[in-house]
Amino acid sequence: MQYTTGTKGERRLQNFEFVIPVVVGTAAFYLGKKATEYHSHKWTLYLRTSKWRRPDSSCKQDVRRTSALQVVFQLHPSFDSPMREYTHPPYEVTETGWGEFEIAVILHFTDDAGEEPVELYHRLKLYGEDDPSGQASTKKPVVSETYEELVFREPAETFYQRVANHMPVPAPPMSQSQWFTTFHPQEDLRKFSAARQRVAGMTASVQRQLEAA
Repeated sequence: MQYTTGTKGERRLQNFEFVIPVVVGTAAFYLGKKATEYHSHKWTLYLRTSKWRRPDSSCKQDVRRTSALQVVFQLHPSFDSPMREYTHPPYEVTETGWGEFEIAVILHFTDDAGEEPVELYHRLKLYGEDDPSGQASTKKPVVSETYEELVFREPAETFYQRVANHMPVPAPPMSQSQWFTTFHPQEDLRKFSAARQRVAGMTASVQRQLEAA
């Protein structure tokens, strides 16, 4: 392993990176008969992550307690105390309201990471694609999730070693876990690459036909 020196004198792993996948999501329930003009839906915003994979191994770990020092949800300014801060999982907040808006999710890392905060953005979704009124069901929520990857390039050695050697512990349950989406990033990438190849083949075929005309 080769090393480089960071801006604060810390030793960093040169030409090395690891990824922590995270998901930002919302689950919104229509309140039915309890709905009012300004409180038609009850929704939960959450940040979840469970596994990470380093390039040289199949090792997976739960890093929620070892990498993120603080998670801040920045809600719409119309809410009381719109900056909601959490230092331990589960990272989630539940509110009621009537409108959709974009939410900022700010991740602050532990001091030994030597990393700047990361901002992610997610739009609260209250209305389903097949039900624009948002009043179809009070039992099943409208779920919207965004898959993101936090890439740590040339991480601080102490930070990486602590994360890599951390013994995973069961994470506290999250209130909306039954509605979570299963993401398959590698499979999605394969499908995307195959689609690009099909488009390239069709484009080449059309080009040949035009040239022969």
